[in-house]
Amino acid sequence: MPALVIVLVLTRIPFALTIWYSLQRRNLLGPGQKDFAGLDNLRAAFGDDMSWGAIKNVGLLRVNRLSEQPVLSIIMITSWRWTPFAMLTLLVGLQALPDDQLKAATSSCRTCGPSSN
Repeated sequence: MPALVIVLVLTRIPFALTIWYSLQRRNLLGPGQKDFAGLDNLRAAFGDDMSWGAIKNVGLLRVNRLSEQPVLSIIMITSWRWTPFAMLTLLVGLQALPDDQLKAATSSCRTCGPSSN
């Protein structure tokens, strides 16, 4: 249950706030001024030719990079996907070590552990 709360707090609430903020009309020069704009902001963003040009440029740039170096792209995608899992597995393994092993490891090192001065 605590993990579910953490996931909701770190993912769903910021997403909902992003949607809410996109429906607001805010002036960054006068932070206290805000109105409810509804879908006017989205209409303005998607009705602008510069926005569509930027979206096309970013999409084409990604496709070109993937097609130029496919092996590097596969390495990057695989690393991006599995590195967090590997780090979590390593963290859980380190946290599961018994205290006597941790004390033995830190006692054999002069600069390790809380007793180093």
